[in-house]
Amino acid sequence: MHLRKRRRRAPVLWLLLCCLLAGCAAPGESVESGFSPSPYGLAEGALVYREDLSALLVMGMAYDSQNASYASTLTLVVVDEPSGLVSLLSIPKDTRVLLSAYDEDGQTQPPYHGAISQAYYLGEAQGLGERNTVALVQELLGGVPLEDYAMLNLVQLRQLSNLTGGVEVTVDSSLASSYASLSPGRQLLGRNLETYASHSYLVSQDGQLLAGTDTQKIGRHQRLILAFLQALSDTLDQAEDPDALAQEIHDILRTSLDADRLADFIHSAARVAESGQVHYQILPGSDELIGQDTYFLPDSAQTKAWVLERFYKELSLPSD
Repeated sequence: MHLRKRRRRAPVLWLLLCCLLAGCAAPGESVESGFSPSPYGLAEGALVYREDLSALLVMGMAYDSQNASYASTLTLVVVDEPSGLVSLLSIPKDTRVLLSAYDEDGQTQPPYHGAISQAYYLGEAQGLGERNTVALVQELLGGVPLEDYAMLNLVQLRQLSNLTGGVEVTVDSSLASSYASLSPGRQLLGRNLETYASHSYLVSQDGQLLAGTDTQKIGRHQRLILAFLQALSDTLDQAEDPDALAQEIHDILRTSLDADRLADFIHSAARVAESGQVHYQILPGSDELIGQDTYFLPDSAQTKAWVLERFYKELSLPSD
């Protein structure tokens, strides 16, 4: 039985995360402080970052019943051209993380645990929503050098769809909403784009979102991200003025990348996905009831294995 997730509010206090980005080593440098050894029990100086990767955190934004912004989906896209691999790792919105609060005078309040989806809302008023979210994902993955992000909501998703003329996906099972319905099979998403992106099986009879991890919805989001990357790459290739189109795509999104770097990432991801392999993964872990709330608790051992396989090219412990 799923319990309804109670969203904590702080009408007076502005809340921030207790852990922000700190001290990442440059690509190819040995890690001395950027990768925290404590979560994984690894010796300092043992890891070397991959120089030939590119990674982008895609944040799908939505609004709750009180019109507060939250990250309904978080997907890390890692492009490994030398290995011919695109990896998509989704972090469930109810992943339990440690948050801390600041009062109106900027004084630190006792930290507390909450869902990672709250990170954007808690830092939004101070312009730290994106940074807070990126920092928490980085912490969950043991301190990998993650900086870049792209944010979009359903309105922006529709704008991208209009640019590309729609995207093709494979629908696994029938989906229906007040907007449209979808039947299983390969099809071009048009007016039914919102149904494909938003449909959830964790909804009560009165329309309230229930707690828990909707793995089918996460899977659709992953396939939708990849479909858009491929469609945007094709559209850029066919554009009379690709630089202007890249800037238009950039302006639709909220992203840390400039237009040129964004276009490079789009082309790289699409190229590798077309000729190589695509690996879909949800952050390892499980839903657990803690008090009256249901959270997703990551499995640190399995997460460690995923991170080491994709972000590090060698493990060389210093000699005595």
